[in-house]
Amino acid sequence: MEEVPNTIEQRPVFMPKVNSDNLVKTDMVMFERHVGFATRQKKKSINDLQQVIRKKYGFKHVLELSSKSGNKLSFPLSPFSLKITDEHDSSPYSVENAFQASMVFEDGGPYTDLLTAPPRQARKDERLMTSGELIGYNYFGMEWGVEPLTTFYDWLYVNALKQNPQLHEEVIQYQGFTDITFNPKKIYP
Repeated sequence: MEEVPNTIEQRPVFMPKVNSDNLVKTDMVMFERHVGFATRQKKKSINDLQQVIRKKYGFKHVLELSSKSGNKLSFPLSPFSLKITDEHDSSPYSVENAFQASMVFEDGGPYTDLLTAPPRQARKDERLMTSGELIGYNYFGMEWGVEPLTTFYDWLYVNALKQNPQLHEEVIQYQGFTDITFNPKKIYP
């Protein structure tokens, strides 16, 4: 079997901003992605990404939020697990569901039924791929544009963290956050 060569890719690193109008600074980082679906390939890619971040920013603590991380904190902080409770109906939704269900496209959306779908199913809903260009977000009547690129997602995530104070002490020790499976090029054309 022929070995597939590794590729150079970009992924975002999310850095919390204290006492700033911007909640999160996002920067794209180039790293070597180890091609393949095996967990060990993902872990190698995570390690390479985090080494680049540590060297570039001087960070000591970077947390990978995907299930491939191996860190016990990754699961409760994953957008698939972390819940945000909506003030309009007091229902808890995963950050992932809230994000996918808020997308507005030129030919449809928001698809609010995705709020209650399994998060992985919501992310792969066909309507998100076939409704034209993403033009904004509508979260329970609160409208957001698509620029700056991750502002709406950052707002959802930070508000979900705010609602889950039991995670604050542990998360505060990290200077940067990554998600190896999140590729902005696949979400934002």
